[in-house]
Amino acid sequence: MPYAALPGLVRAGAVYYDLSLGYLDEDGIAGRPGFGEATAQYGFN
Repeated sequence: MPYAALPGLVRAGAVYYDLSLGYLDEDGIAGRPGFGEATAQYGFN
């Protein structure tokens, strides 16, 4: 079997990606600092 349902394993030739963006909204912090995170997975055999 070339793939499995375990985290981090991707079928050959497939691309999975995720992008998260946001702002911190908390009392006591000046301004609203932004943050972001991006991940990408590519399956190869």
